[in-house]
Amino acid sequence: MERVLIVDDSLTVRMDLLELFEHAGWSPTPCATLAEARAALAAEAFDLVVLDVLLPDGDGIELLREIRRSPRSRAWPVMVLSGEDEVVDRLRGLEMGADEYVGKPYDRDYVIACAARYLRGVRQPQDAPTVLLVDDSPTYLETMRAAFTAAGFRVAAAATGEDGLRVASTQSIDAAVVDLHLPGIDGVALIRRLRADRGLQLVPCMLLTGSELRTDELMGLEAGADAYLAKVHDPEVIVARLSALLRSVGARPEVGFDPVGPKKILAVDDSVTYLHALGERLRHEGYGVVMAHSGAEAMAVLGAETVDLVLLDVIMPGLSGIEVCRRLKANAAWQDVPVILLTARDERDAMLEGLNAGADDYVVKGTDFDVLTGRVRAHLRRKHLQDENRRIHERLHRMHAEAQEERAARELAETRAALMEDLKAKNAELVQARARAEQESRYKSQFLASMSHELRTPLNSIIGFSELLEQELFGPLNARQARYVKNVLDSGRHLLSLVNDILDLSKIEAGRMTLERQRTALSALVDAVAPIVRALSAQRSIELVIDVEPALPEIVVDPLRVKQILYNLLSNAIKFTPPQGTVTLSARCVDAELVIEVTDTGVGIREQDLPRLFREFEQIEPREGEKPEGTGLGLALTQRLVAMHRGRIEVESAFGQGSTFRVHLPVRAPDVPAEATVASVYRTRPLVLVVDDDPHHCELIGTALDRAGYQVAVAPDAAEAVRLAETLRPAAITLDMNLPDGDGWSVVRTLEASAVAGATPIIAVSARDQPTDGSLMGATAYLVKPVSGDAIVQALIQAGVPPDPGGAPLTRRPAQPGEET
Repeated sequence: MERVLIVDDSLTVRMDLLELFEHAGWSPTPCATLAEARAALAAEAFDLVVLDVLLPDGDGIELLREIRRSPRSRAWPVMVLSGEDEVVDRLRGLEMGADEYVGKPYDRDYVIACAARYLRGVRQPQDAPTVLLVDDSPTYLETMRAAFTAAGFRVAAAATGEDGLRVASTQSIDAAVVDLHLPGIDGVALIRRLRADRGLQLVPCMLLTGSELRTDELMGLEAGADAYLAKVHDPEVIVARLSALLRSVGARPEVGFDPVGPKKILAVDDSVTYLHALGERLRHEGYGVVMAHSGAEAMAVLGAETVDLVLLDVIMPGLSGIEVCRRLKANAAWQDVPVILLTARDERDAMLEGLNAGADDYVVKGTDFDVLTGRVRAHLRRKHLQDENRRIHERLHRMHAEAQEERAARELAETRAALMEDLKAKNAELVQARARAEQESRYKSQFLASMSHELRTPLNSIIGFSELLEQELFGPLNARQARYVKNVLDSGRHLLSLVNDILDLSKIEAGRMTLERQRTALSALVDAVAPIVRALSAQRSIELVIDVEPALPEIVVDPLRVKQILYNLLSNAIKFTPPQGTVTLSARCVDAELVIEVTDTGVGIREQDLPRLFREFEQIEPREGEKPEGTGLGLALTQRLVAMHRGRIEVESAFGQGSTFRVHLPVRAPDVPAEATVASVYRTRPLVLVVDDDPHHCELIGTALDRAGYQVAVAPDAAEAVRLAETLRPAAITLDMNLPDGDGWSVVRTLEASAVAGATPIIAVSARDQPTDGSLMGATAYLVKPVSGDAIVQALIQAGVPPDPGGAPLTRRPAQPGEET
């Protein structure tokens, strides 16, 4: 049973609607307030909501908005009841999604008809069709009810025209079978009333009568009946006729059907006399007529011409009318064209055969064509209404889709425009912020550099004169004087180191610091730093342990900056390690990287302080309330120096237990086995692999390198370059960025991934002036053509590959695998 929610604060209206919907066979639930309605909506689902606008605890439109927003209820039909003069509420309700808006005071029949129109959609497609059966004879009514029920129909029965109208307005019906003679409203008037209702005008209607009067049939057809059948036919014929009507209701619109213009009728009969008489009468009625004398001619006409209706004789030579009808209904292009079968035999079996073949109607031939033309008008009228309604729905659907697309496109354009404006504003803000940051950074670097230089002048005097006094060049000092002079000298030197750190940071940030790379043993750098650090650890009673393997490979680094890294890490560890603690320096080679570790047993670092560790001027308190020493520049400078060497620094720490700082530096010159041919190269002249597809350019570079003290091997393309680099293990590579089998960057990436050639310095040579590309892709240096031999030699020296002028020269030609160089 269909469920209806009634929301209205008027007791009179609620009671009236309650009675109205209960009489219609529905289950209404009345509510007087929004609160009651919300509780009812939460408790159960409804098939229809009847909603007042003005309620004591709120606006009914707000409840409508809630219904439309909920996935559970958004598809429920909603009828809004309100005063007709409340235009604003009407617009709001319809815009919010109301399916119907009924003004007060309302007409009860109109309300129930509107509700029935929406509740008809409640029935599922698989439900059996419902037939309204109206007849004042109880016996005949029960006979037809049984026949329709046996054929799979649901039956809604009524004994009078008034009851029939009431059932049609309150229940969903698919067809109506109406007796012509009824008490009160007769069958003709009932059909007219059904046709006047927009929700029922497409329902197929069949008129039944027990009389033989031709005028009754004509009157029924003119009133809007789709079929006229005498009660003398047995119930099976009536059921078959109604089934044919229902089949035509669901048909698609015919191709080329014109609802306004004159209709064209195909008349098919093998009797020339009857065919011409029929054609004359149809033309007199205003139809265009196409005549065919056989079934074959009819199929030929249908294949070449569009018609609106077919009159088809049953018995013809060749293709019979039944067979033509069957073929026509089987063709998707013509299955919806109404077909009326004509026969001289008024036989039950022949009628059933025709209707079962798909015919829409069955007429017995006669010399009086009034009944036939009445049937033709009824079928064309029904098709016109169906097609008109279908076109309206299609047009509304298309307009709705276009409106949705237009609205979506407009909203998308507006959103895109707003986003573009917002993006422009954000970009402008970012540009300004970046400009401000760069300017502030420049100001800071300039200030730091200026102040550092200004401080150097007085520090030079302080340190210089303190050293003269410490050396007692102008006379001996007593113990107190010597101690004071030493304090001044130590403080001056400490201040000088701070000034140097500040100056180094400013140089790095300004991009003015360059590395003087050399091939260096780490043990030599540790030996240089160890005495200074041991003195610091001894002063604080801290044990310093140095565990550096002497056989570690040499690295191509700036020795001064690596010593600075070591000193900063070791002094920092000593500073935060309490007396009797231990600071350990160790180093090992892992996967073409030199890993340096400085471990202490000091106070450690809190986890929340780790992100601040490498920030400039950040001083982390070793203990709560304890003021740290220094300026907070040492670790920031150390991180930047490591990064300049294309390395990285890591930290592991446990608060109260100690810390480990781990530095990874790439190994530029890995160990070479003594038996390898390349070993002799390093004992004589460094081997440089020249990669270029231009032989003249190779000759130019080779000559310059040979004269400077290098050996040369040549590769003309990328594949050969990778092969020779892994085979010969050159000390350095000069690489043209434009090669015939790929760009130079692919060679750089391949060599970086190689365990053997990954640390080889690469001098990039290109016609493009993009030096930043070289640093980003991993080249040691980037030279722009035209390139002189001296520039390449200078780049090799800066990369840590100096020449050996005393070694034996090498002929400049492509090296071969396994060949001694």
